[in-house]
Amino acid sequence: MQRIHPFHLAATLLGILPFLALLQLPHDESLRHYATIITVFLCGTHWGQSLSLKDPYQWRLAASSIVSVLAIWISQSITHSMELMPIIPILAYLLCVDIYLFRHRQLNKRYLMVRIMATTPVFVVLLWTLNQ
Repeated sequence: MQRIHPFHLAATLLGILPFLALLQLPHDESLRHYATIITVFLCGTHWGQSLSLKDPYQWRLAASSIVSVLAIWISQSITHSMELMPIIPILAYLLCVDIYLFRHRQLNKRYLMVRIMATTPVFVVLLWTLNQ
């Protein structure tokens, strides 16, 4: 397995940092906004990856990313409170999609390891804030 480039590792860790910082303010709307931005970013990553995949993965991944963004938009539109609950299953789904693509040799192990490394603390923070 190739090593993770230091830039990618640093960028991933910096992307997690706001979740940890915002953990101090669990009722602040900034956490919901940042979680939404990161989730939409991951959907965009999937859409971009779909352009380089072969059928049947190509159209499925593109459609999945579009449906995920629409689900985020709808859930954020109808929940006017600090509701993080809709984001958590979408983040879990996106990680499951990456695992599926890895198992079907569409993603490399390095990418998947970075995703798991970044997603795990985010899940912990989001689940912790639900219990506050």
